[in-house]
Amino acid sequence: MGFDHWQEEQTCSNDSSVGAFESAHSGPWFSFRRARAKASRNHSKTRKACGGARKAARAFEADGHLRQARETYESCSKAICSPVVRQDCTTRYAQLAHDIPTIVPLVTDEAGTPLVDVQVTMDGAPIASRLDGRSIAVDPACTSSRSALRPGCS
Repeated sequence: MGFDHWQEEQTCSNDSSVGAFESAHSGPWFSFRRARAKASRNHSKTRKACGGARKAARAFEADGHLRQARETYESCSKAICSPVVRQDCTTRYAQLAHDIPTIVPLVTDEAGTPLVDVQVTMDGAPIASRLDGRSIAVDPACTSSRSALRPGCS
């Protein structure tokens, strides 16, 4: 009765044995299991990305690129990251806020009047396009600064 009985029941319901298999494996329970497995794979990939971000942030920090390290630590401080990685990244992110040096550039013309529409660069990278008296975070690895009037400014 075993297999013949099963096949007979399926025949009575007007399903082929392949169709019966597909319908049995496409119900809500199996859809839930597939979605959960996919979410688990995505979660695993995200957690690996968090660990990779923490490793990259440590490398940036070791090279003296503290601003980039801080941005990277922020990306691994998300709730989706493992608690150990998230705690480390959150702690380092907060610590770098205090460790990153800042400058307040002042650019003047020949008469000593402060200029605000200037392009300030440090080691060839722009760090400010307008001066407003606020401090600007800089990496300690940077060594030279320069300012220039923005195009169209006199």
